[in-house]
Amino acid sequence: MTGKNEKIRNALTRLLLWHKEPAAAAFFSSICLQLEIEEANCETMRTDGQRIQYNKEFVESCTEKEVMGVLVHEALHVGFMHHCRMGNRDMTLWNIACDLAINPICKDLNLDLPQGCLFPGMNHFKDFPLGQPAEVYYGMLVKQGMTPGSPPKQPGGSQQGTGSSPQPGQGSQQVSGSNGKAKDTANQGIPEGVKSLGDVFKPGKGTREELEETEGKSILMVEAAHTVAKAKGNIPGFLERIVKMSKGKICWKTQLQNFLNKTSKHKVTWKKPNKRFFPDLYLPSLGGKKLGPCVILIDTSGSISQSLLGTFAAEVNSFRKSMNTVVDVLWHDTKVYKQEHLEPCQDWIPQAKGGGGTCHVEAFEKAVELSPRMIVSLTDCYSSYPADPGVQSIFVRYGSGGQAPVWATSVIDMEE
Repeated sequence: MTGKNEKIRNALTRLLLWHKEPAAAAFFSSICLQLEIEEANCETMRTDGQRIQYNKEFVESCTEKEVMGVLVHEALHVGFMHHCRMGNRDMTLWNIACDLAINPICKDLNLDLPQGCLFPGMNHFKDFPLGQPAEVYYGMLVKQGMTPGSPPKQPGGSQQGTGSSPQPGQGSQQVSGSNGKAKDTANQGIPEGVKSLGDVFKPGKGTREELEETEGKSILMVEAAHTVAKAKGNIPGFLERIVKMSKGKICWKTQLQNFLNKTSKHKVTWKKPNKRFFPDLYLPSLGGKKLGPCVILIDTSGSISQSLLGTFAAEVNSFRKSMNTVVDVLWHDTKVYKQEHLEPCQDWIPQAKGGGGTCHVEAFEKAVELSPRMIVSLTDCYSSYPADPGVQSIFVRYGSGGQAPVWATSVIDMEE
């Protein structure tokens, strides 16, 4: 956390010591402390899933309890992945819809929020039902004809959303509906006083790669926060919903890319001269560790389906091509019964084969013999495991899921 504002520090302390809701306090404070917090030229607060930016004057105008409430509000945005779910929707309307989805949670937790916050069932939204996701509220806003005059600019200058200023003589404009398709609405505009509290915006320029990377990081934040919260007692139902929602996509590829980028030879160093030119020329060489293979373990003992393997294969193929790396695949139940060596550009179409019980001991032994930089295990985690192999390991857990070994670097739940 890089924020130095005293009121924000005090609000975070309040959140950490929030004894009325210890599990929620642990969850939200964990997310906030994993984000960079910095002053910025914004109206109130906002987040892109990587940082929380704040307006100093806004923070000073709030009480410490209200700042704590807004921090929880921002953490909820991250938990629900609102920064990744915007798509081509108008940013102003999307933020209003997101507030309608999460402000009732803040209210149920008896958190203090600044005046003027938006709630379903009140004022302009008196006919809006409680408990709906942001996508539903967005569709209801569009149906009402609530369209902005001009969409705000994405931080950094890029334009977001599909709304546009009405041209002279036009009584309607085209905006993006909840299904992403343009539709005509009466240009009623946004009523006076209707403003979102703490906004979300897309990371960077909002490219697919940036969204995927940020989503992967956000999922890990939620997982870490969930683990901390569980140690504090019973988890409230809305937190379980957040955790479940964050598990909807496979994100292990992003983690592999980040790890391999850090450990492969891609950095220039002057500490060792390039042997190809030395001693005639003293030129830099590539530093970092030499990239070894990635080993993927596929547990075939449970109800693994061809559909699940098809999804997984697409991720494996994309990863190998983008990283230009070799992958070894080991098929196993209690024993390893098949090994495949895949070159970077070789397409892979796996075939599911059922088996008996599950044991990861032999699978990890054979994987370690290949000297991998990382081991990825696709499994339902109903298994027995060896001692820590000393290799970075990610368990992609599918189905209802058992317990992964305590030495696993990461555990990601994947729904078929």
